[in-house]
Amino acid sequence: MNRHCGPVRAKPRSVPHCVGRYAASSGWVSTACVSTTSPPRNDDVGFCKWFLVLFQNLLSSIQNSLGFSLSFLIYYGLPFHHRALTQIYTPFIQPGDLCFDLGAHLGDRIRAWSQLGAHIIALEPNPAAMRWLRRLYGNRPNIVLIEQAVGAHPGEGTFWISRLTPSISTLSHEWLSKVQKTPRFAGARWQEHIPVTVTTLDALIAQYGKPAFCKIDVEGAELDVLKGLSQALPALSFEYIPATIETALGCIDRLSQLGNYEYNWRVSEFPRLRSQVWLSPQAMTTQLQRMTRDSNSGDVYARLTPKGAGSTLPV
Repeated sequence: MNRHCGPVRAKPRSVPHCVGRYAASSGWVSTACVSTTSPPRNDDVGFCKWFLVLFQNLLSSIQNSLGFSLSFLIYYGLPFHHRALTQIYTPFIQPGDLCFDLGAHLGDRIRAWSQLGAHIIALEPNPAAMRWLRRLYGNRPNIVLIEQAVGAHPGEGTFWISRLTPSISTLSHEWLSKVQKTPRFAGARWQEHIPVTVTTLDALIAQYGKPAFCKIDVEGAELDVLKGLSQALPALSFEYIPATIETALGCIDRLSQLGNYEYNWRVSEFPRLRSQVWLSPQAMTTQLQRMTRDSNSGDVYARLTPKGAGSTLPV
């Protein structure tokens, strides 16, 4: 292959319009390295389109790499994070228990639950995140990885991807539209959307069994996930975001239809639950309502009370 590096003499008429009039009039095109296999030199429009696609792909790759590198640093780089997660989940998970991780992202819960001896069904609709999960956990016999979303009904949905902050990618465009108007999410961008397969909690239970614990972290679609559940689970957690606290309040109402639950919560990546005692649905609701819209997000933990055998409802 013949390659020319450095300044390249070019005829003004052969320079694409997107390079600029100055380059054409001067007769010089400055470039680091031009290949003779580049797009047709006499097709200005074709070259511009090719260059734009190339630039967009490069930018997308850089954003994805940066976004997941930051997530990896947060979830795997902090020495206390794994130990704290293991301690939090120890009361809920015994060796051999089945657990569901809905919205697995990079799998920090998978790591903690594996240490506790759990069998794990992990769902993540983001293809880039799933590639990471398969590298990290794809060969573990106790882990099943599924590239799907979870919602109220089975079918197909649209998944909105944030490249720089992949942990806020979401199935809920309504949630996206609300949070991007708030100060905490003002700089967030969702650059692309893709079709994804959507399943339900009831379908997962029918296939794999009832989990001892289920984590729901799906960026605004938590209530939809619980609408696809028609029976009480022993214990679960769901994310709350103060800017859209109505979703978390709806989750408490939905769980109250399924069984008698008591609640606790954890702020962000704080290493322990915040309350010394478990709270009633009313007390947990009050606690969430007291939060300001710009407060840190976190997770609400729910467990069936000893008297709460639960009920079965139509989805």
